[in-house]
Amino acid sequence: MLGDSRDAWLTRLWAAKEAAAKATGQGLRGRPKDFEVRAVDGPHLLVGERWITTVRRTDLDPEKEHVIAWTR
Repeated sequence: MLGDSRDAWLTRLWAAKEAAAKATGQGLRGRPKDFEVRAVDGPHLLVGERWITTVRRTDLDPEKEHVIAWTR
């Protein structure tokens, strides 16, 4: 993820927090700080006790870049 723009990195963090929160069945509930990113291993982020995988995609829409996150 080195070389990612600040905006792309922040979007990855947010997407990872969203995925971790949704995995709890409750979502963020307006409290994203409750979902701490504790480690990063390439495209994988440890949010709380849950590993989240993130990818950047440009093939979905050539005009836009997307970040997708899911639990492992």
